[in-house]
Amino acid sequence: MPDYTNHPNTKDDLSPVDWGKRVSPIDEYKALWASMLIQMIEDYRSFSKRVIGFSSYPTARDWRVARAWLKSDRKHAPGSFLAVCDTLDLDPVAVRESLFGNTA
Repeated sequence: MPDYTNHPNTKDDLSPVDWGKRVSPIDEYKALWASMLIQMIEDYRSFSKRVIGFSSYPTARDWRVARAWLKSDRKHAPGSFLAVCDTLDLDPVAVRESLFGNTA
């Protein structure tokens, strides 16, 4: 694991009150990938529940992209479903089963 002792947000730069508010670069990185996973799951799940007239719901194309990404078996591509699950310490099989049942 990288050494972040010289990172600008070390405890020496913050008052004791702010120590708990510090976010490491690793946490920020994981938060980015978690938000991507959440968006893909929401696009996949909410398309079938779409109400006509609300433009904020995903389109059929968004649903197809999300479904293809969630079912992809690419392991080493940055941003792939399996890479994101690995980064977030999630079991991809369990995630897929929760979305697609045992047919994933």
